[in-house]
Amino acid sequence: MSAPLVRRRSPSRPPPNASGIVGQPYSGTFTQSGAFGAVTWSLTPNAPGALTPGLTLSSSGVVSGIPTQAGPSFFSVRVTDANGFFTDAVSSLNFSHPVMTVNNPATTTGRTSVPFSQIFTSSGGNGVSTFALASGVLPGGLALAANGTLSGTPTQVGTFSVTVTATDIYGGTATGVDYALTIQQASNDANLSALGVSAGDVTPAFTSATTSYQIFVGPDVALLYVMPTAVDPLASITVNGNFTTNGGDSPGIPLVMGANPVSIVVTSSGLHDAEDVHPHCNAYRRTCAQRWRPLRCWRKAARSAPATRRPAAPHSRKTCYPAMTRTASRISTTPPLATATAGLPAARVPSLA
Repeated sequence: MSAPLVRRRSPSRPPPNASGIVGQPYSGTFTQSGAFGAVTWSLTPNAPGALTPGLTLSSSGVVSGIPTQAGPSFFSVRVTDANGFFTDAVSSLNFSHPVMTVNNPATTTGRTSVPFSQIFTSSGGNGVSTFALASGVLPGGLALAANGTLSGTPTQVGTFSVTVTATDIYGGTATGVDYALTIQQASNDANLSALGVSAGDVTPAFTSATTSYQIFVGPDVALLYVMPTAVDPLASITVNGNFTTNGGDSPGIPLVMGANPVSIVVTSSGLHDAEDVHPHCNAYRRTCAQRWRPLRCWRKAARSAPATRRPAAPHSRKTCYPAMTRTASRISTTPPLATATAGLPAARVPSLA
């Protein structure tokens, strides 16, 4: 940027304009020609206009700092030489906000009566952004905080599309793409609709109200898989404490000779707080959101094997075995152990494909 030096006259050529990004360091230097000796730069007294907030002009003609406001600014500078001659020049600077992006949460589903919390974030702006709803309506029970946290306990079922705006500390803004949140109806039903195993048969016949079963396998079965299916498709299931996909195969359960307890716990999607439910709640309470189902597997010793063969139940990921139940106190009513023999075919390991 340069300006010719004259006495008390405006220059015929203003210095060139300059531009930059709000929030990023800026530095620009004025130059001149025709001055006598050293020169000093300053803003013209009582002249209209002003430098962009955050910038200053040094006596050596350097404009520097961090601009905090977008848009053009107009101001007048004065250069004075060693003999006191000076000239004024009008200059302008123009700054724009950086490009910002609003990032929607990855989670797009929730359940009624279950606490929900996800966070909108932004990138590219200056400092910490504040967030606000730009369009759309949130489901009842949810609210968007200024820090981008979308939280609450949903009370409405449906799909809700909203857009969110982020504003940085210097006024830069960005609006995200549509965020579609689907709220499903939560359930307090912690019953199973089916229970399958990879070897042997569960007894007695499966019903959702039955919570205690037994299974007998031969000595050649060293690993058992359990396939529980919950009535609530959003329920979570653990088998011996290990998470199991609803309707899928549990992790393999190593078997030893004799009794092998197996615990199946179903937690419905409507469970408000795990602390509200005791893990050993009454299995016959229909309103209980978490149910504990003991499954006892007996592996028989080879020396008890008779000539009789009892085929193992075929395994299918999609077919649920009719469960059959008998409590431990009634083991004496089952056929003698000799009826289940070591000659049983080996259990087929279920495909996890």
